[in-house]
Amino acid sequence: KTRNIIVSAVLLLSLVTGIFVYQFNKPPRNVKEEQALRITAEELFQQFSTNEQVANSLYLNKVVEVNGNVLDIKHTEQGKDVVILKSSDPMFGTSCTLEQHSGEPTNLKPGDNAVLKGICTGYLTDVVLIRGELIK
Repeated sequence: KTRNIIVSAVLLLSLVTGIFVYQFNKPPRNVKEEQALRITAEELFQQFSTNEQVANSLYLNKVVEVNGNVLDIKHTEQGKDVVILKSSDPMFGTSCTLEQHSGEPTNLKPGDNAVLKGICTGYLTDVVLIRGELIK
């Protein structure tokens, strides 16, 4: 009986370890190849600012393609570009951190129209997209 308990414990520990190793080493999502939900940056921001729970159920952890006018472009300490698209709120909008620093966003300037695709991680003061790609 003790032997069965030890064998079961070892098998359970092996299973848990295997799941942990798989999750830790699995490759990141490929945003370019995933089908995206298309929406304007203004509509996305309005949905989150009006009812965050409903918007989370629709967009959280999903690939979203947004289009809108560029409010600002920032650069992180990690060398990534963050493009912020305008909303009706003059202070906040939709921010998208681009995955690769390709030089393309530097061609954008405030007021330009842009199409961005990324994974929606929710709403802080901006709607936040990560692992983004500049589509246009």
